[in-house]
Amino acid sequence: MADPMDYVSFNLARIFDGFRAGHIGFDQAANLLEAYYRKLSTESQKEFFDILAQKLLAEKFSHLTPGRTPHELIIWVWSALGPTDALPAWVFSLCRWDDPVAMETWAVKIGGTFIHSVFSHREKFSKAALDCIKAQCLLFTADQSLELTGTKFPTSVVEVAGKLLRTVDKINFEKFAARSWGLLRLL
Repeated sequence: MADPMDYVSFNLARIFDGFRAGHIGFDQAANLLEAYYRKLSTESQKEFFDILAQKLLAEKFSHLTPGRTPHELIIWVWSALGPTDALPAWVFSLCRWDDPVAMETWAVKIGGTFIHSVFSHREKFSKAALDCIKAQCLLFTADQSLELTGTKFPTSVVEVAGKLLRTVDKINFEKFAARSWGLLRLL
């Protein structure tokens, strides 16, 4: 009997190959991935995210790539389906501090999609996931970041980090307001 992870990996590869080749668009690929995920067993759903993490790290990326990329597709789908606690660490691991071109690519292609994904699917992001995002962004935007990290982050990375910080603050405020409103209604 074949390994279920091999089967899931094979089916995901087919969707990503179709997307890369331009046979299916971003929205169609996202819908196919979501529909496939929903048909999987609970055990295979976990494998689904393990495979997405592998694909996220293995994909080549450039900010000069026209159109949407597999990274953007993975981030969008993962945010929509959850669980999102591990997603921020994977997204920030793509920001290669020792490579200014890779950091620019991260800001242009990955950071913007991550901001949109986090805000659009904010109900999927736990406090732990939001705290992880905030901590990383504070490191990027701190006045002492060069002293702390030994890296001068490009302006584009600092700008994206600032937008992510504002997004997380807005989500946290919305959650706080909803809890407060709920408590007031009980009184």
